Amino acid sequence: MEAVLKKFTDPYERKARLYPALVAVLPVIVAVALYTDWLTFDVSNAAYVAIIAGILFWLSGKTRDLGKAVENRLVAHWGGMPSVILLRHRDQRLDKYTKQRYHQAAEHVAGIPLPSASDEDRDPADADERYRAVTSALLSRTRDTTEYTLLFKENINYGFWRNLRGIKPLALVLGFLLVAFSVWHDIALISSFNLPDGPELVVVSIGAVALFAWSFTITDEAVRRAADNYALRLLEALDEVKA
Repeated sequence: MEAVLKKFTDPYERKARLYPALVAVLPVIVAVALYTDWLTFDVSNAAYVAIIAGILFWLSGKTRDLGKAVENRLVAHWGGMPSVILLRHRDQRLDKYTKQRYHQAAEHVAGIPLPSASDEDRDPADADERYRAVTSALLSRTRDTTEYTLLFKENINYGFWRNLRGIKPLALVLGFLLVAFSVWHDIALISSFNLPDGPELVVVSIGAVALFAWSFTITDEAVRRAADNYALRLLEALDEVKA
């Protein structure tokens, strides 16, 4: 029961895990509501509502695993976590003075010396180990969500997009099946000399829009943008943590 309540009360659980699952199955829920009376407030339909709620709860638990799998693939493709990449001397997205300030603060926070540019060139693997240690130390020092509100919001946003990307294959399958079923249903109506009415057209439209949105909006690049924003906000916290 506590786990169920946490899905709705914990901001991260709700926004980063439950919402992606809900977005994925929402077209199906709308179709069920239009084609049947299962979701009406009736005692006889309580079982159907409970089943849908159970599927949503189970799926929200799986979104993290799916999102983590996507994260592992993307991190391998990126060459490291964005927070590690931004600390590298050879990465040019931060100006050298800001990076120097972050390195000084990071040594204080993590309690380890960070490599110079020549050290990093000579042993990039060891340099990344040190940058990962900085990230771990920084994460452990910024767990207070009330003090680091903006960082927490960026963390939720990254988790949301990562998990959306993880559940994307399932959402595409559901959207395709929904459109295919609606088209089949429309053809059956036409063959029986009936014309599709409002619900059929609505369901086809919802399924088509969902397929388009999932195909062209939920992308690896969208996850990268969210990850970069979170990494930048995390490194900004170095100054505050050091102080």
